[in-house]
Amino acid sequence: MKLINISITMDNISNILVGKISALHQKIFGYEITEEMKSFLRSLSWSLIGTVGSAFLFFTISILAGRILGPAEYGKYNLVLTISSILSVIISMGFDTTTIKFVSSSESEEGKNIYISNSLILITFSSLIILLLLTPSAHFLALILKTDSILIAIGAVYAIIFTFKIFFDSIIRGLNKFRLQAVVKILEAFICADLFLLGIIILGHKSYIFYVLATSASALILSIIYYFQIRKRFCRWSYKHFLIARSYAFPVFATSIVTIVMASADKFVINSVLGTTVLGIYSAYLLSTTIIASQITAAIANVFFTTVNKSPDKVGLIYKIDRLLVWIGFPFIITMSLLSIAIILLFGVGYQLNLYYIFLSSITAFLQLAVAFYVIVAMTSKSIFVEYTKYSYLKLIIIIVIYGILFILKLISIPSVLEVLIIASVYDIFITRYIIKNKSGD
Repeated sequence: MKLINISITMDNISNILVGKISALHQKIFGYEITEEMKSFLRSLSWSLIGTVGSAFLFFTISILAGRILGPAEYGKYNLVLTISSILSVIISMGFDTTTIKFVSSSESEEGKNIYISNSLILITFSSLIILLLLTPSAHFLALILKTDSILIAIGAVYAIIFTFKIFFDSIIRGLNKFRLQAVVKILEAFICADLFLLGIIILGHKSYIFYVLATSASALILSIIYYFQIRKRFCRWSYKHFLIARSYAFPVFATSIVTIVMASADKFVINSVLGTTVLGIYSAYLLSTTIIASQITAAIANVFFTTVNKSPDKVGLIYKIDRLLVWIGFPFIITMSLLSIAIILLFGVGYQLNLYYIFLSSITAFLQLAVAFYVIVAMTSKSIFVEYTKYSYLKLIIIIVIYGILFILKLISIPSVLEVLIIASVYDIFITRYIIKNKSGD
């Protein structure tokens, strides 16, 4: 019943949004938008409603968790997320993004089904390998990361659940089932909220472990719903299709490794040098800025990737993105800053409201939003993306050297880490634009 009510409410909101935009366009330009554009707007509205709705609920839960658990336990939870994010990239091997590309571009239903089946088989196999490798090495990893082996084990299990969630979500996206995706995402958030309230508030279980259990259970339920929606598509393994997908998946995997190491290095550095309490504070600032920006990006990219994938004019897209970013840059940073202040205050006094942290993290959020748009365009062309991958290795080396210098000079702090993220984002923007403009004709 809850699923039906959510679907009806969101359908009404989607129709209203598309109607308002169509009317505004006709009023300004004097003619109606095309049916193709209406279809895009409808898909985009569903994606935005689902992402914004679920993100709002998850942000609310996360703020409550941070306030109730305190910076130390909240830091442990974010360390679990960081570990699971790295393992998830290794498990998926780039085939989550590859599935979207080949499912959305494949002209035959059989081809779509084979690509889906191949990816599922590969991800299942790699999940088992990860478990076998981590079981004997959990204690060693715990010593390196200055944590306990239980946290490593929890991170590994969460990574597998998280990977399957992303994989099934990618299939739904590749099949353009944005309405289903939006409804199920909202349902996932409600389930997580219910479990959170039951475990942490009613039972008074103030531990990061139960928070992980709540998010894991809701992600698992989402995956099961998706599975039953697409189970008839699972078929045989095809080595031929695997070879075709592999040529795209490997650059994606290589770039994802670089990206996730970049996205995780700051948290590992802070945890190792400053401890889980500071990591909890740092994570709260990221939640209030960069993670909100990433959710906005995910909602737009949900539709943007499949649309851009069909466009031959990559350079023209770059110039359009340039103009968009110029228009939204300053308002976005100001909005992020004000929102961040409100969220940090909600987290509580233990998270130390600092306007400089907010300023730096808001700029980081905007730059990472910009990077995401350019990289999406790059990912739609194999030659461009392979070239981008090469420059990503150089970026990783540069950032590791910077962190090494900061560590030696004992300058590791929240501001210095945020400044490194800004440097990495600026590098990405200039390199990606350069590659697209010079390789798009190849």
